[in-house]
Amino acid sequence: SEVSDYLSGLMIGAEIRSVLGKQAANDALSLTICGNKELSSRYTRALNIFGIDQVRELQGTAPRGIWAVASAQRRLQTVSV
Repeated sequence: SEVSDYLSGLMIGAEIRSVLGKQAANDALSLTICGNKELSSRYTRALNIFGIDQVRELQGTAPRGIWAVASAQRRLQTVSV
């Protein structure tokens, strides 16, 4: 468990560094992240360490996204009860 947490932290840190390396040093960043609660929390903590304090976490986006795609493609059916 500790090894997987450590490796997760390394991966998150490397990902954030790769994105921040493309930003100008004085650019203010405000980020929105989505994912499960535990992973979003890890990203938020890591982003705070990198000085990014404006992080918004979205939860439950997968079901809403599937619904939006199905609606857009008219794939929804009404069910009579």
